[in-house]
Amino acid sequence: MFIILITIYTPNLSFIKHTTKSSSKHPNTNTSILLKKVTIKKMMKVFVCVVVVLAMVQLIVQPSQDFTCTDVDKSLVQCMPYLVGSAAQPVTACCNGVKQIKGMATTTDEKRQACSCVKDAANKYQNIKEDSASGLPTKCGVPLSYPISKNIDCSTH
Repeated sequence: MFIILITIYTPNLSFIKHTTKSSSKHPNTNTSILLKKVTIKKMMKVFVCVVVVLAMVQLIVQPSQDFTCTDVDKSLVQCMPYLVGSAAQPVTACCNGVKQIKGMATTTDEKRQACSCVKDAANKYQNIKEDSASGLPTKCGVPLSYPISKNIDCSTH
């Protein structure tokens, strides 16, 4: 006879060992089979950790918060020579920045946020020429739903 050791899960999350006796060709041979123990508690801990991580990611990456005003500022920094009048045309990097801003803002709320960031950026520098700023999207061939201006009311665009 040999003994088979089996681990069985019970509903109260405890484990019991069930021993059965079986006959064998070799009555003096005892064999134990140990099955892997994967507890529900361990699986639940992993599941809870995954859910917590996913919830944190959801809170961190919200669709309306895909960019910041710093991102907008970085996109427009190459436009400064044109905006202050020291360059006749915006450089390619400037126009690429305007394209980035347009790509960042797809929903109405995002467009209003981008508008507000652009307005704040324009107000940081007193020597920006208003006509150059408002004409920048047209010069770059990137139409925005709001003008670049120090005086824009972003809530209406």
